[in-house]
Amino acid sequence: MPWKWIAIVWSILIAIGSLLPKSNIPEVTFIWSPDKLVHIVMYGTLAFLVVTSIRPPKISLKSQRLRNISFVFALKVGFVCLAYSILIEILQPIITDRNFELLDIVANATGITLALLLTSKIWSALHI
Repeated sequence: MPWKWIAIVWSILIAIGSLLPKSNIPEVTFIWSPDKLVHIVMYGTLAFLVVTSIRPPKISLKSQRLRNISFVFALKVGFVCLAYSILIEILQPIITDRNFELLDIVANATGITLALLLTSKIWSALHI
């Protein structure tokens, strides 16, 4: 399944980009720093790719029990993506000249949550 490989490649690209020294990253100047937005997009995309690559089989979400299973599945995917983002954040000061930033983890969690909610809404609308 191609989604699985795309998710793996995306997670590798996140690690490479996140573990580069600051000096290797081009400086982008705006009125505000787009750093947190980049985190939201990177980890939101990762959550979408992961949930799409391993989503549960087609089931009708008419019963509350099945909706709960789908919710638990999304929570597990979210937890795995968030754990990955925390690991990357912990490795940054060890491997590079970058710092651990709690706000980066908050941005990552925001992206993961938004992606899972949006994916759930899309799947519901498409009856997937």
